[in-house]
Amino acid sequence: MGAAEVAAPPGSYLCYACICMTLLRRIVARFRSAPAPQLARTPSWLAGVYRTAQERRRYRLFVPSGYSGQAVPLLVLLHGCQQTAEEFADATGINALAERESVLVLYPEQALLAHAQRCWNWFDRDHQERGRGEPALLAGMTSHVMRQYGVDPSRVWVAGLSAGGAMAVVLGATYPELFAAVGAHSGLPYRAAESSFSAWRAMRFGSGRSRTAGAVVTETGHVPRLIVFHGDADETVGLVNATALVKQWLQLAGRSDVKEADLEPAISLTVRDAGGHPYTRSIYRAASQTVVELWIVHGLAHAWSGGASGAAYTDTNAPSAGEQMLHFFCGATFSGSPGQDGDVDSIGLAGSADALDRGIDAVEIETMCCQ
Repeated sequence: MGAAEVAAPPGSYLCYACICMTLLRRIVARFRSAPAPQLARTPSWLAGVYRTAQERRRYRLFVPSGYSGQAVPLLVLLHGCQQTAEEFADATGINALAERESVLVLYPEQALLAHAQRCWNWFDRDHQERGRGEPALLAGMTSHVMRQYGVDPSRVWVAGLSAGGAMAVVLGATYPELFAAVGAHSGLPYRAAESSFSAWRAMRFGSGRSRTAGAVVTETGHVPRLIVFHGDADETVGLVNATALVKQWLQLAGRSDVKEADLEPAISLTVRDAGGHPYTRSIYRAASQTVVELWIVHGLAHAWSGGASGAAYTDTNAPSAGEQMLHFFCGATFSGSPGQDGDVDSIGLAGSADALDRGIDAVEIETMCCQ
């Protein structure tokens, strides 16, 4: 051994190994005790195609970031004429609301081969019955998405604008066991027309028909709840269709005493909001349950109320049809949840004019409860 070399003391190598092992154990313990890093989820905007033996339709599906396989509601949203699924999603702003409430949103898209203007064929007898045509196609697409995702079968809803609103009514009338609630914005009653010509006449002047899906409802024992939005300045689909639809749905729910000339709601209030259109909100009941809610928006033309700026067939002014429809839907399940009934009664809207005035603010700030 050279003079410059120093011998290591006995056992020093063993001490170094012990120190290293101790440090290693501490590092491992720290990582084990720390929470695992969570990857931030983002909403998904998916494209798909649904096929049957005879037909195929494209669709878009919004999956909120809060979805992780749990049972969630599903909203089927049907666009109007001259719109695509993506354009309708942008116009309504529903995806932002669905993200907040953890709701899946299915946007079926009409094919140009099925209608040159992408209208749903609500007025064609081949597309007005259960088990055939577009109602069967859309019901099948809805069931397909329900199987693919964790959808709560008691919270499946359908809504639409114009031709989409009319087709939503057709779906509610022909597949009442599938849809807990229906939303019709600027739509028409079930089977208001049976041809292109009668469709134009019904849109402008009403049909004078009073058709129901009584046989289907008798089999299922369920009448979907209905919310109707309509502008009284709509020159494309006349306001007469909104009141006719309310009458038809109340008759479907067992209100045989209803006459269109004296259609009286259980609760009604008119709101004048400086930030939007004034509107009249009416609630109709059968067997002590809210069956129909009607929003007549004063000054609104043929457009989605409270929609996005710059989009076709939208009006940016309040009230927001998307907000109010989702709020209504969240209280609509097959279990007969009181939902809106409790909210409305709690502010005494059936009382005096003073009570109505005091209740307006409470109605406007109602929060949704889908989760």
